[in-house]
Amino acid sequence: MAAARFLDTYDVIEFSIDVDGARRICWISQEAMEDRFGASRETAVPLLMQNMQAIAPVAERVARATAPGETVLVKSEHF
Repeated sequence: MAAARFLDTYDVIEFSIDVDGARRICWISQEAMEDRFGASRETAVPLLMQNMQAIAPVAERVARATAPGETVLVKSEHF
């Protein structure tokens, strides 16, 4: 994963992971970051980067259940 960024319009953090050899763009909701990691808007991106080992497997599971071309959105209930 190279970088992550906060998307104000959707209240999510965007990041990418490899799923079965393909790069997938994923979003994690700010709510999930707050619920799971205690993140504020200001700390969400650094906390995502610090906790990628916990987030990536969840995102991979969600990505596999999401059709190609559809947005991969990780929410609180996925954890």
